[in-house]
Amino acid sequence: MKRRLLSLLLVLVMALGLLPAIAVAAPAESEGVYQIGTAEELLWFAETVNGGETGISGVLTADIDLTSTDWPGIGDYDSRFAGSFDGQGHTVTFQNASWGLFGYVQGSSSAVATIQNVITAGSLQRSAIAHNAAYAHFTSCINRATITSTDSYVAGIVGKVSGIAVSGVTRSDVLITNCANEASVTGLDYIGGIAGWSQTNTRLTGCYNTGNIHGGANVGGLVGYLQEYTGTCEVKNSYNTGRVTGSSAVGGLIGNMYNGAAVVNCYNAGPSTYAIAGNFYNNTYSITNSFFLGVNSAKSVPDFVYVEDKEVTGRATAKSAAEMASADFAALLGDAFQQSCPTPVLSWQTAVAHTGDVCEKCGLGSTEKESYDVSFPAHDGYTLTGAEKATQGEAYKFTLAINDGYEKDSHTFAVKANGETLTAASDGSYTVLNVSGPLSITVFGVQVIPGSYAVKLPGSGNGYRVNGENTVARDEDYTFTVSFVKGFRAGSDFKVIAREVVEEGQTPEELTLAAVNGVYTIPAVQKAYQILVSGVEVVSSGITATVNFTITEGEKAFHVAPNSEEILMDKTLTVPYFDLSLYGLERYYYNPYCYVDEYGNLRGIQQVGTPESAYDNITIMHALIVATELYYFEYDQAQVGTGASYKKDPAAFEAAISWTQNAGSSFMDFWDHGTNLNYYLNYEYPLGYPGWGATSDQILIETGDVLSVHMITGNASGSRFGFFAVNDTDKQYTAADQIDSAEVDQGEKLNLTLYWTSTTSDYSTGYERIADKELYWIDADNATENVTTWNKTKFGVEPVVADPEEEDETTPVMKTDSNGLVTISTVGVAPGTYYIAAPGGWTKGGAVDNAGFTSAGGETGPAVFKLTVNEYEGKLGDANGDSLITGKDALLILQYVANSSIELNESDADVNGDGLVTGKDALLVLQYVAGTINVFPAEQNNE
Repeated sequence: MKRRLLSLLLVLVMALGLLPAIAVAAPAESEGVYQIGTAEELLWFAETVNGGETGISGVLTADIDLTSTDWPGIGDYDSRFAGSFDGQGHTVTFQNASWGLFGYVQGSSSAVATIQNVITAGSLQRSAIAHNAAYAHFTSCINRATITSTDSYVAGIVGKVSGIAVSGVTRSDVLITNCANEASVTGLDYIGGIAGWSQTNTRLTGCYNTGNIHGGANVGGLVGYLQEYTGTCEVKNSYNTGRVTGSSAVGGLIGNMYNGAAVVNCYNAGPSTYAIAGNFYNNTYSITNSFFLGVNSAKSVPDFVYVEDKEVTGRATAKSAAEMASADFAALLGDAFQQSCPTPVLSWQTAVAHTGDVCEKCGLGSTEKESYDVSFPAHDGYTLTGAEKATQGEAYKFTLAINDGYEKDSHTFAVKANGETLTAASDGSYTVLNVSGPLSITVFGVQVIPGSYAVKLPGSGNGYRVNGENTVARDEDYTFTVSFVKGFRAGSDFKVIAREVVEEGQTPEELTLAAVNGVYTIPAVQKAYQILVSGVEVVSSGITATVNFTITEGEKAFHVAPNSEEILMDKTLTVPYFDLSLYGLERYYYNPYCYVDEYGNLRGIQQVGTPESAYDNITIMHALIVATELYYFEYDQAQVGTGASYKKDPAAFEAAISWTQNAGSSFMDFWDHGTNLNYYLNYEYPLGYPGWGATSDQILIETGDVLSVHMITGNASGSRFGFFAVNDTDKQYTAADQIDSAEVDQGEKLNLTLYWTSTTSDYSTGYERIADKELYWIDADNATENVTTWNKTKFGVEPVVADPEEEDETTPVMKTDSNGLVTISTVGVAPGTYYIAAPGGWTKGGAVDNAGFTSAGGETGPAVFKLTVNEYEGKLGDANGDSLITGKDALLILQYVANSSIELNESDADVNGDGLVTGKDALLVLQYVAGTINVFPAEQNNE
């Protein structure tokens, strides 16, 4: 029978287990807001949010009891609450729940989540209102639930404020307004009455804590850890009266403050190691109009900032219990507070009235004075003597004695009480007037009397040497000498100074020294010094570099100097060495190891040289300064390199030519053209090392060099340079080839090859022969800046018409052949100096270098060649140049007629004077040899 009943019961249980669960209906809605009045409806709300509907909103219509509910918290890690929730003043009660009302809350920068008017009660294992929040506003929320946690980041309102990376910057927006914690909170680290941890722009205003707060590190009555990262991070118009305890960084208001966090109009009346903040990571915080109850904390803040090991710069003011209870104190805090017993409360709270003439609860009205502790630091270097207690409103006096073997540092010695510097009386005593709380006496700048002092000598490189020891015994004289390196000497403002070595921000003592018999002396030394030498000047050695200088602009023109209006083509520039400091440019001193060190290793950052390493090394920077003074300011050659233009008007000089950035990587702004220009030396892109271009301050020049500058007029990102090579038979340009100019006698010819530079991906320079390029020529005296206005006909032949656009098709023109070659004949050309030019052009962009930079294209300026034609003083008919007229000359002329590559002097071979060398000239030579004629027709024509 028992067995049968047991079987029936088992069947019933199994059947019941197969029945479907009864679903909780969704709460009623009103204008899209869920009306929540039961635990089941609140659980439905939480599960709906956690299921992904994070933007819904709800209000409480009744108190909710969750003591029997397995509560998950509203919003989990993957589905964070982003809507609005209004408790309407109702209470939610928990029983040792794992989660507070909300788990994760996260709105957005344009639509923050809002939680307001809710009270929590009972007991919890995590933060009461929200475990984690970002972009959320909490208003009028109160926690009355005891929180006991084994976790970090725990608080009565919000445990942790999370930052969100937006455009690479961590941001959040959490505003906690008129919120309170009235129960105890216990956890590990980052524990607070209102917030546990925040590293973004969190603001607390109108908040208070009355519960006891306990944890390990970073524990605060209001906030455990508060760090401003972006925006504003502050605690304002708030207070704490609860006991705050922990192992480190424990503060009555904030455990740890970092990066500009602020405390404004606040007070702490609860017991705590430090009344306001337990630690400052750096000295960027601020404490304004804030106070603490003196009998409960020895100090408002620590004496020193953690990371900088410097004295703190902001503190709160201690007040007595009677003062805090007064109406005056409430008024001092501002309109957000009102008088209450025993301390002020916020204007939104209910104040408690004082009772009797002497309040029974807080003692307001009593004439009894409080007694405060006095703390003295222990130090081997001094002895402080004074009473252990100080009395409220009275003066406190103590003395300081410096112990044997120690001394006061003249810059740092100070005696302070609660951070305020005290001045010693005539008897050596110190007094704190009108004591208002515990006194913390600190002494700074007492040090061991050293037996010797360091003397810091200047290093080499500046043209002089200081010769002396690196240390000197106390009270001994220190002597040294100054000698000069070759090329340097004492200037008119030469000075030697001994400057005291002090900490940053301190004013050092300086001694101006004069040599006696060449020896400088610092008498009876009692401090560390560094030796400074100034006014050393360069002695000119007279060295110069004479270079050919040309500036092209655009594809067709040479640049015209802005003031002198000279065409800057084929200029001879004599550049003296001078010290760049004359122009305020010492940051660009030449350094032979600017790009690589003496062992050939690449430097991470280019290194500037010294006056010594730069001495007698003439650079492109020197040349450009000289060109500016000659052609822009129109100075005489004798004035260039003296610094005269810079001394006269530094602003005008820098408007004309200036450099930015650093040695070895400088950018030049040149002659009203900006920085869009390039310069080559000897038609080669200068390299600091393979793959890295050198800049003007680190490129040496010498006599015979060719310096070419191109001012880009288009949107090119680079430029090429054109030039002519003379008789380049191997069709391959090398540095050994003759370029740019030649000198010939009348009748001679020469072959010119037109080259353009090119740059490879590693910035090394290549050369390209330019085919089918029309050339222009002009005599030197009539040169203009635009080469396309020059003669377009064959060299030495005058144009048929004045306007090249209407030129007859039969007019002979100069043009390079398929190899970039053109042959220039001077037969019939008058003696003189001529220029032959080829316009530049445009190179298509798109090339990518090793660093990933894509070229926008290259602009090439005109190439120019200087040809000097000398008057021929040879002998007509002497085609082979042996000073005789024989049948050999006639034979050579015939050979030339058959093959024009045969070399002969065309002027002497053209005996009939028709400008051509033909068989007629050979026949006339034979007639002259045979004696049938005595004078050549060309001679008759000249007569």
